[in-house]
Amino acid sequence: MKTLTTQTAMILMLVFSLAGCSHPSDGRSSTATEAVAASTDDSGQQIREAIVHAREAEKFGMKGDAQDLVVHAEAALNFVNQSQKSGPTREHLRQANEALGQAIEEGRKGDAKVAAQRVRDALVELLQAEDVQDSSKRQPATGNGRSASEGRGF
Repeated sequence: MKTLTTQTAMILMLVFSLAGCSHPSDGRSSTATEAVAASTDDSGQQIREAIVHAREAEKFGMKGDAQDLVVHAEAALNFVNQSQKSGPTREHLRQANEALGQAIEEGRKGDAKVAAQRVRDALVELLQAEDVQDSSKRQPATGNGRSASEGRGF
């Protein structure tokens, strides 16, 4: 199998990032709540895309293919950088960003084994960020910073 060049990798990352940026308007007016929900959904999608690429990077690392690991680690890092970095996922995304950066550095040196370990570290953080993101969407807010059940004394 022919390996991807850096130029091809950059083109792929551009395509993936552009695909995630287009949001056709359906003509409805948007409330602040809808805007926050859309932002959370976009962030969640970015995290899921980062997970997909991190898993691919890990597979290549397990095969000893440092070059393709770097391609997917860079794509994962791009999605992490596009995701919302505030709220409860912030620290997980920061840790994932750091681990992916280290994976890319080690992969460029040709050390697929160490790079794969750094990708696994990033995956742990990304999966935790996804879990936090999903759990925060399940708790309805009352507008006072508490969940609906807290406000009623349940």
